[in-house]
Amino acid sequence: MVEYIIRDIGIIIVFAALIGMIVKYFKQPMIIAYIFAGLAIGPFGLNFINNEQTIISLSELGITFLLFVVGLELNINKLREVGRVVLIAGSLQVLLTFLFSLVIVKLIGFTFIESIYLAVALAFSSTLLVVSILADKKEIDTLHGRIIVGILVLQDILVIVALSLLSNLSNFSILYIPLYLGKGVLLLAIAFFISRVLLNKLFDFAAKFQELLFVASLALCFVFTIIASYLGFSVTIGAFLAGIMIANLPYSHDLTSRIKSLAIFFNALFFVSLGIQIIPSTIKTIFLPLVVLLGITFVLKPLIVVFLIQALGYDKKTALYSGVGLGQVSEFGLIVVAQGVLLRHIPNSMLSLTILLIIISMAVSSYAIKYNLFLYHRYFERMALFDRFFKPKEQKQEAVKTDCEVVVYGYENLDPNLVERFKESKKNVLIIDNSPNIIKSLNAQKVNCLYGDISQVDVLERINFEKAQIIISTIPDIFNNLILVKRAREVSRKSVIIVTANKVKDSLDLYNEGADYVILPNYLGEKQVSLIVESVNKDINSIVNSKLNHIEELRKKEYMQRKLYEQDTMMVEIDTFLRNITEKIGEGKKVADKVHKTAVETIMTAQDIINDVTSDLKSLVDVEDTKKLHIEEHHELFENKKEEKLVEVESKK
Repeated sequence: MVEYIIRDIGIIIVFAALIGMIVKYFKQPMIIAYIFAGLAIGPFGLNFINNEQTIISLSELGITFLLFVVGLELNINKLREVGRVVLIAGSLQVLLTFLFSLVIVKLIGFTFIESIYLAVALAFSSTLLVVSILADKKEIDTLHGRIIVGILVLQDILVIVALSLLSNLSNFSILYIPLYLGKGVLLLAIAFFISRVLLNKLFDFAAKFQELLFVASLALCFVFTIIASYLGFSVTIGAFLAGIMIANLPYSHDLTSRIKSLAIFFNALFFVSLGIQIIPSTIKTIFLPLVVLLGITFVLKPLIVVFLIQALGYDKKTALYSGVGLGQVSEFGLIVVAQGVLLRHIPNSMLSLTILLIIISMAVSSYAIKYNLFLYHRYFERMALFDRFFKPKEQKQEAVKTDCEVVVYGYENLDPNLVERFKESKKNVLIIDNSPNIIKSLNAQKVNCLYGDISQVDVLERINFEKAQIIISTIPDIFNNLILVKRAREVSRKSVIIVTANKVKDSLDLYNEGADYVILPNYLGEKQVSLIVESVNKDINSIVNSKLNHIEELRKKEYMQRKLYEQDTMMVEIDTFLRNITEKIGEGKKVADKVHKTAVETIMTAQDIINDVTSDLKSLVDVEDTKKLHIEEHHELFENKKEEKLVEVESKK
C-alpha cells in the first residue's frame, strides 16, 4: 500500500515538472501545469493513479500550508500605503462583485448554495499571478501597482473569513452570529496571549537549533488549526493566524524560505488532485455557465474597480490599469469551491467549472496586464466611460504657476532635497503627479503642483515648455516619457531633459527622441555597488559614513512618504499600531547602528594596533637584519686580518 502511494506521488511530481516546463515556456502560472498534470494522469487520462482518495486526503494539507505561508508573507504595510483607496475600493469591489455575481449566477440556473460559492470565487483575484507580472514589469511601486497589491492583500484577509463562514454554511443562522463573533474574539485573544507572553521565549530558544526552529513553526501551525477546528472555524484560518504570528518574529524570513518548499510540495499534490477530479464529459453542459462567468470576470469586475477608483478621485488611466490587473479569478477561488465539494455542499461538476474558469481567466489576464498600456491608448483613452459621473480632482487655473524653469513629473521617487536646491537657486518648480494624496499633501505644504497624467493633452497644454530649463521624469513609463520628450523637443531644443526607464531598449528610444539623460535604476545600482566595493578596498571608514548618511536620507524619505498617506482618517488605529511597531524597530536600529559603529571603531583601533605591532615587528626584523649584516662584516674583516697575518708570517720565513 505504502509503495503504491509513493509511486503515485512520484508520478504526480514527474508529470507536474514536465508539464510545468511547457507552461513556464509560455510564461503561465504553475497552477495551470498542476491541473493539466492531474487531468493527464487521472482516470479520464492515462489512469496512472491507483490511490486517488489517499492522494486527495494528503493534498488537503496543501490548503493548510498555502494559507500558513500567506500569513507569513502578509505585508500589512501595503494596506497603509494607500489606505483609503484599499479599504473603500477593495471592500466594495468584493461586496459588489459578490452581490452582482450571486444574482447573475442564480438567474442562469444554479441553486442558492452553488451561487454563493461561485459568487465568492468570482469576487477575489489572483495574488500569485498579478504580483508576479507586476514584478516582471517593474510596476509594483507605481501608483496603480500599489493600489492593486493593497487590494490583493485585503482580499487575502477577506477570503480567509469567507472560507471560515462557508465551512459553517449548512448550519448558518443569524442567531449564531454573536456566537461566531465571540469565538473569533476568543481565538484572537489566544493568539495575542501566546504571541505576547510565550512565543518570543519559545522561539528564541528554538532558534539556537535550526531543525528545532523549523519543527516548532510547524507545531504552532497545527496547534492553531486544532484550536480553530475545536472552536468551529476552518482549519485554514488557524494556519493563517499562526503564519501572521510568526511573521512578527525576527526569524520569519528564514522560516518562510524553509516552509515554502514544503508548501510547494503539498500545493502541487493539492492542485494535481483537483485536475484528477475533472470530468471531461461535463464540459459540454458547463459551456454556457462558463461563458457567463468569464463575462463577469473580464467585464463586470474590472468595470466595478474602474468605477470605484475613479470615484475616489484617481485618473482614468490608473483606474483602468487597476481594473485590468484584478480581472481574473484567484487560486483561492479554487480552494473555496474545493472546500464546498469536500463538505458536500456542492457537486463535483462545480469543480470542473471553476478549474476551467481559473485557467482561462489567468491565461487571458496575464496578457491583458502585460499589454495594459496598449489597451488603454488603443481603446479606452478617449472613452468617457464614467467621466460624466466622476471628474478628476483638478486645481483652479490661477492656483498653479505653469511657466516654471523646472518641471518634474512624479514626486514620490524624487529626492525632496533636489526641489529645495532648485528653490535656493531661485528657480520656480512645477511638480506634476497623478496621485490625489500626493497632490493634497503638496498643496498643504504650499508646493506648486498640478494633478494629472503627462499623457493627457490638457496637462501638456498647460505646461510652458518654452520657459522650462530642466525637465525631469521619475516615472519609468516609456509611453508617457516619449510623449513628454517629443512635446518638449517640439517647443524647445535648449531644455535639459532627464527621464527614467526600466529597459535598455526603452532608454535608447528615449535618447533617439531627444532625451539628454536616461536613468536606468538597475544599472545605477550596479555602478553604486562597484563604487562601494572600491571605497571599502581603500578605506573602511568611508563605507561606514556612507551607510549612516544613507540611513538618515532614507528615514527622511520614509517620513515624507508617510506624511503623504496620513490623510486617511479610516486608518488611524492601524497607523498608530504600525507606527508604534516602527518606532520600536527604529529604536532597535539606532542601538544596532551604535553597536555597529562601536564595533567598526573597535575594529579600526584593533587594526591600528595590529599595524603598530606589525611596524614594530618590521623594525625588529630590520634590526636583526642589520645585526646579521654587521656580524657578517666583522666576520669578513676578521678573515681578512687573519689572511694578512698568515701572509706576513710566510714573508718573514
